[in-house]
Amino acid sequence: MNNLSRIVSIAIPTAIGIGSTLIGLRIIKNERRLAERKMELELQLGVKSLKGY
Repeated sequence: MNNLSRIVSIAIPTAIGIGSTLIGLRIIKNERRLAERKMELELQLGVKSLKGY
């Protein structure tokens, strides 16, 4: 029983830490994608405004 409580006391914080890290990485990845997409759209708008659309 003592062994089990030691494993649980280590496993739960570890799982929470890994989970929060994965969520953080996903947020950063999405922010990069959004920034790239914003630049693409701004370039397209710039080209269209030069053509007179």
